[in-house]
Amino acid sequence: MGSLRSGELLQLVDRPPPTISQRLARARGSLLARLDSLFVGQPERGAVARAMLLGDRSFVDSSVVLAFQKTAAYHVLMVAGLHVGALVIFLWWVGKRLRFSMAAISLMTLLAPAAYVGIVQDRPPILSAALMAALYLCARPLFRRVELLNTIAIAALILLLWRPSALGDSSFQLSFLAAAVNAGLALPWMERSSAPYRAGLNHLGDVTRDPAHAPKIAQFRIELRAAVQWLAGKMPARLASRSGALLVLPVRAGLRLWEIILLSAVIQWGMLPLLAQDFHRVSLAGPMSNIPAVLLTGIIVPLGFVTLGIAVACARAGLLLAKVLSFCIGPLIATVEWFTRWPLLTYRIPGPPVWLMILFFAGFIVLAAVARTIAARRRDPALRRQLLPGVQPVEWIAALCVLALAALVAWHPFMPSFYRGKLEVSVVDGGGQAGAEIVGGLPVGRGSGVAVFVVARNQEIGCGGVDARASRTSRRAAQRDCKFQGGRIVDWAV
Repeated sequence: MGSLRSGELLQLVDRPPPTISQRLARARGSLLARLDSLFVGQPERGAVARAMLLGDRSFVDSSVVLAFQKTAAYHVLMVAGLHVGALVIFLWWVGKRLRFSMAAISLMTLLAPAAYVGIVQDRPPILSAALMAALYLCARPLFRRVELLNTIAIAALILLLWRPSALGDSSFQLSFLAAAVNAGLALPWMERSSAPYRAGLNHLGDVTRDPAHAPKIAQFRIELRAAVQWLAGKMPARLASRSGALLVLPVRAGLRLWEIILLSAVIQWGMLPLLAQDFHRVSLAGPMSNIPAVLLTGIIVPLGFVTLGIAVACARAGLLLAKVLSFCIGPLIATVEWFTRWPLLTYRIPGPPVWLMILFFAGFIVLAAVARTIAARRRDPALRRQLLPGVQPVEWIAALCVLALAALVAWHPFMPSFYRGKLEVSVVDGGGQAGAEIVGGLPVGRGSGVAVFVVARNQEIGCGGVDARASRTSRRAAQRDCKFQGGRIVDWAV
């Protein structure tokens, strides 16, 4: 170490050229700095934008993180399959609009996720999503039907061959489980419920296409054409030609909304045991809170990257788009926080027993196999014209069994095994003003114990300054924790 009188005496020694990883890290740093400059007066929304676009959650406020966790929408803040899918779909749509060739569109959408993975860094969720997108895009120019489960399996196999330790990573398990649940059960149910009606909306005015659809879809097309004719008769002559689009557009939007609801509910259902095991939380608001979260994420991600790209070329234009981006992030935070105002919709639970998880996933696999078999039968042109029942009895039985197992996971009416004569201490986060509780149990027999809790506020242990509402919340949390530990509260110390 030393000192110089002037900086002019310093001479910079030649450095080796930066590696690719260093260049990508610098690009990520410059993009993060650009995002900060676009959200100068809105740090909360800027932090959410940093998390959703570039995977940096270090500046997201803890209360915002807790709100996303309680509503099962935390995956929105993690760069994963939803973000990569939104980016790929947007680039594919842009390429189609610009009339690029299939090869050019595939190449563009392949390079974008690759660069995205390099900038955000190699994390299992984004790696798996990028691999699945690459396999899908490679099959498109060959005009091959893409089987999503096979794509997921190949992507998982590639990642495990490259990094076998990823099998025990919770992010790897959650990302591939979400994709498998989507492909195994959600898509077959969509294929049997809303997909035929969406296909029936295509070329609605062409009567000759009606025989190619199932009888109920053909009847649906006939009734829609009658509605279009009635609507055209009520509209001005210059707008009558657009009556079909005015009627078809809301119907198509309603079908897409149903698919998002079904997808959200099935994913939350299928991931319930693993979420309870890893995060010890059940969020009944998850299926509903994820609807606006997924819709807004599909807008925020492509708009955010367009904003960053334009901001690099023209700072003023980037600031204008940043206002639109902030306008989209605001409702995302507001809706998530609104769902947290219903405390009964989210609660803590212990992890489910291993045997219950095995039974749940075995039943879920059976249900998915039955649903996929029925969906494959309906693709047969000979059976398409037949009026088959909506849900088969075997599917009903499997679904009811899996629902019963899910209720056991969410309820957890099990007594864990205690170590008799040994003191067990747990720290419970009450959330909000409730502070934290330290719950101790000293079992002396089955179903008995001693529970002691101390309320902590502002990171300080003590009971001074804690209001009655916080104390009651802490008591309920301590009682719940003692119940989950299999004991009963014998004494209180506040």
